[in-house]
Amino acid sequence: MDKIKTSERSGIQEKIISEMVKVFRQLDECVGDGMYRREWTQEILKTLSQVGRKKFNCITRSSRKGEPSEWLWDICWHQREDSGFLEEVPLAVEVEWGNLDKIVEDFEKLLAARALVRVMVYDARENGEYTARGIAENLRSRVKEFNGKRGDVYLLIAAEGGKRPWKYFKIVDQGMKRQPSLRHPVKN
Repeated sequence: MDKIKTSERSGIQEKIISEMVKVFRQLDECVGDGMYRREWTQEILKTLSQVGRKKFNCITRSSRKGEPSEWLWDICWHQREDSGFLEEVPLAVEVEWGNLDKIVEDFEKLLAARALVRVMVYDARENGEYTARGIAENLRSRVKEFNGKRGDVYLLIAAEGGKRPWKYFKIVDQGMKRQPSLRHPVKN
């Protein structure tokens, strides 16, 4: 992936989101088949690393064995100039299967990320009264209160079970403490 021009950012964001949805649709079979959260996480990180290298020609970092160690987030794609300087972070991902407090804690790491797309993967099935949408609304309120940048994009991927076990939400920061948009980037 060459340096991303400002005019190309939206198209690259949509391409990354499209690839994330493909990855999680492939992982549909993992939810509910007896895989443990650690195994889900390792499968997610492995698959995202492969996509980052193959489709986006990025260096990836994750906590997966055999990969360079985790760097700021559970996984990120980054590009470096020939000189070795960090040039771009197209993707930052956090995966959290715990309660709402743990999800929020990891999501706040993404608020600080200067990535083109920030992805939060979480489990809505064991969060009491919170549904995938309820957690998404909670995270959206955090984007609103954070002094981010207009156009910042967050993709939320929630394990919710059922026929389509993953639910997708896209948050786009509207800037100046305005309510960020929250919508489904694809049909669930």
